[in-house]
Amino acid sequence: AVLYPRKIKSGKAFYARFRIENTELAGNQYYLRESMKTGNQLLATTRATQRYAELTILQNNDMVIKSHSVEDGIRGFMVKYETRLGVNLTSMILVMRQSITKFTFFFINIRNGIKLMVSGNECRTKEQTMSPWKVIITSAFFTLCASFNQQAATAGEKGTMDFVQSILIANQMAIEQGDHKMIAIVGNGTITFSNSDGGPFMEGSSATLSVIAYIKQTENGMNLESPMSVSDPSGDKLFMVMRRSTGTFDSGGGGQGRAELGGGTGKFAGLTGSCPYEVNFLDGGNVVVRATGCSWEKP
Repeated sequence: AVLYPRKIKSGKAFYARFRIENTELAGNQYYLRESMKTGNQLLATTRATQRYAELTILQNNDMVIKSHSVEDGIRGFMVKYETRLGVNLTSMILVMRQSITKFTFFFINIRNGIKLMVSGNECRTKEQTMSPWKVIITSAFFTLCASFNQQAATAGEKGTMDFVQSILIANQMAIEQGDHKMIAIVGNGTITFSNSDGGPFMEGSSATLSVIAYIKQTENGMNLESPMSVSDPSGDKLFMVMRRSTGTFDSGGGGQGRAELGGGTGKFAGLTGSCPYEVNFLDGGNVVVRATGCSWEKP
């Protein structure tokens, strides 16, 4: 990974460029550039290291890093609404569905009005100013999509997804009490979602997380509980709890447990779910958590 500063309106921010080996997982891109969202070089280095570990895990497990194309997204969008509503689409929606999937918007530029370029069976090679009636139809389409979204949410949502967490341990302490030891671990990191059915978990999206792990260790084993708060770029929070009673928590160790999703704020409010997970403790206080087949639902 290459870390470099860039000037922004508020001062300076560090960006990182990551080399992608399995380009099919990143929309056929050889490099991935991301903001570390800080002007502090030490913090940016820590975040870049965490993200590099996360990307390595994603590639090693053939998990999507970035969606392939806008066309795939639009096709999936139309199919999911038809499936989630569970009703036959009207003639108007069928015509609109055919038009949207036939002509995929891949470039939108606002200059002297709304201009766009489309691709498809009748690809245009120059920009055209959108006429008023096209603006009305486009507005109607997005209004209709918003209406569908509200209906689907009212009827309830559910799905599955996978995730990978990359965590850096910030602090750790232990207290011995009689026949057992109590251990607390504090960490921060990132989480990336993949193989998602949709809903609040956008394919390939990432968020930051904070975690506190409480561990009770005895001669017969251990019990670990790790409350976790995940914050996505919009500011919505997802609450999780990781539990396990097998394995270790020292460097080179790890184990398997169960992750529970317990609601949150915004799009995550009322969401519940669970899935098995596996954790690995690496050198330097780095921790990688991988979970597959996480089922979730919203009322």
